[in-house]
Amino acid sequence: MSAQEQIQKVDFIRGNFTPSEVRDLISSFIDKSINLYKVQYMSQWEANHKYESETLDSKIAELTNVKNKLLKVVEKAGLEGARVSLDSILELKLIK
Repeated sequence: MSAQEQIQKVDFIRGNFTPSEVRDLISSFIDKSINLYKVQYMSQWEANHKYESETLDSKIAELTNVKNKLLKVVEKAGLEGARVSLDSILELKLIK
């Protein structure tokens, strides 16, 4: 078994949605991811008050930027009366 062996790859979300539905999906998923990093930060900080959080801060900033960019596209779709095609693949890997 290699260091990174693919376990499973599945269509996570696939379909055509209203802009409102896509906005909810994107916001929910990214907000929960951001909250996960915040919980990781708090856990690290509780163990070490001098914990350097640059890596987690960077991940949070990246997710925030991606969310804003995606929501702009969704907003444009709403203004144009268009639906949004969403195709998201979830890939899980075992890392040893």
